[in-house]
Amino acid sequence: MMNNKTYDVLKWIAILFLPALAKCVEGIFGVWGIPYGPEIADTLGYVSVFLGAILGASAIKYHLDNKKSQK
Repeated sequence: MMNNKTYDVLKWIAILFLPALAKCVEGIFGVWGIPYGPEIADTLGYVSVFLGAILGASAIKYHLDNKKSQK
């Protein structure tokens, strides 16, 4: 089980950092003519969605476990 600090950092990475990095890569690579910018941006987006899904499932399990332990 992960602690709250780890969860918060991973959530920040999934929700804010990776999508922002994806757009930055796509834009900068396009301006400079560096190849594979869209592919790298898409990959970062997919990783962000995957991480968000895993963290969402973890949050649901955490809340369900807490609800059971309070009874």
